[in-house]
Amino acid sequence: MSAAVASHGWTEHTAKSGRKYWHHKERGTSVWTKPDELQTPEERAAAAAAGGAWKQYTNEKGRVYYYNAATKQTSWTLPSNAAAAPPP
Repeated sequence: MSAAVASHGWTEHTAKSGRKYWHHKERGTSVWTKPDELQTPEERAAAAAAGGAWKQYTNEKGRVYYYNAATKQTSWTLPSNAAAAPPP
């Protein structure tokens, strides 16, 4: 894994598979999708247009949950109309 310094406490890493993910040490979370704090306005618009409002996170106990930034909803299971990747 390689880490590149990012703003807002996030660091970018590369999994053994070659896929990028982001980790926030203070929050203890890792995500496959680029965090909102790091996205350009164009990236945010593209994600919204693609229905990418649901993002996967892991809580402090290691349990995966999903959060929809557009609706402010949280779910333990991925809603059937959404798509998300597994944690790194």
